[in-house]
Amino acid sequence: MHLYTAAGSSEGSVLLIFHALACTPTGSDAPSNEQYFPTGESDVDTDADSDTDSDSDSDSDTDSDSDADSDADGDTDFDCTSLPTSLPYESREIDGSATAEDLDIDNDGFVIGSDRLNMYRSNAGGDLDMILPNVGNPQAIIVLPSDDIVFYSETGELERLDPDGERYVVTTGIYMPYGDATADGMVYGSSYQTHKFGNHIVRIDPFENEVEEILDWEDDYPWGITFNEDYTALYVSPIQGFDGFIKGPTRIWKVNLDGDGYVDGDPELFVEFTGETSWTEGLAVDVCGNVYASLGKKIARISKDGKTIDEIWVDDSDFVGRAISGLAFGRKGKGGTDPLKLYASNPYGKYAIEIDVGVPGKSGW
Repeated sequence: MHLYTAAGSSEGSVLLIFHALACTPTGSDAPSNEQYFPTGESDVDTDADSDTDSDSDSDSDTDSDSDADSDADGDTDFDCTSLPTSLPYESREIDGSATAEDLDIDNDGFVIGSDRLNMYRSNAGGDLDMILPNVGNPQAIIVLPSDDIVFYSETGELERLDPDGERYVVTTGIYMPYGDATADGMVYGSSYQTHKFGNHIVRIDPFENEVEEILDWEDDYPWGITFNEDYTALYVSPIQGFDGFIKGPTRIWKVNLDGDGYVDGDPELFVEFTGETSWTEGLAVDVCGNVYASLGKKIARISKDGKTIDEIWVDDSDFVGRAISGLAFGRKGKGGTDPLKLYASNPYGKYAIEIDVGVPGKSGW
């Protein structure tokens, strides 16, 4: 295990070689909103509440003898035998939203994403507020319980944006495409350590600027990453190269964690997709332990035991390339996202897609 603290920005230049990894050229079509900081603006997006009651009765008919502990807000049992069975699920594009390589849902239910140039938050109706200009095509976007946002930008820096709009460099010298956070604000990410030319799973304290390598990844490149439903394990989806294609079958691995949050044993193969050679990027987990994975032009749901795979969403457009990258479940709040819906990022259209999966995401905070 290695420990690194924040370094100066001079190391960021070594990451420029990754600009073509999962991105398109930065455009100039960004909405011209003024910058918005999450605190101190009580009158922003006052119309976002108009649709926030769409899930007000979503839990009223759930079973009290559920085998899941709680929904995304930790207040209601959910019957894991009642998932909708009609596939693929209904979905809609959120016109006006801005999401590219990744997205997350903040603690007020807003979608956090980017247009590859600036970072925005949008409500379920697609109304935008700029959070941060000139971000540089953020890859991983992770909202913390404190309302801070951790993101990796193509300037080669992992950064933290606090609720007052202050921007801090956590570390440089790593490429981190995806990440997830615990209730105490620790970030776990997939990482390519450019200064060492090694692949790792990292554990990050974004307030103390500490990055620990907790697992050396021996094969391929670790990419998508998320916690399981009770935060005792990580799911990791590797890719095999940086050209957008993979030659072998797509796989997801499970990495068990001990009580202190460190790796316990070797990674276990969770699922292998027969005939699939798509990038497995965005990962998400629902309260029942099912795993959701973006597979280029579709999203698959894998049962907790890894034995059942359902295609819950398929892109039916003529677009050639990835239609989906980042995934996140909705949260209750003024932003109007629905805890019973999954939100997905279109990396080239740069908008979010709302998918009616009928189950909340894993409990967070």
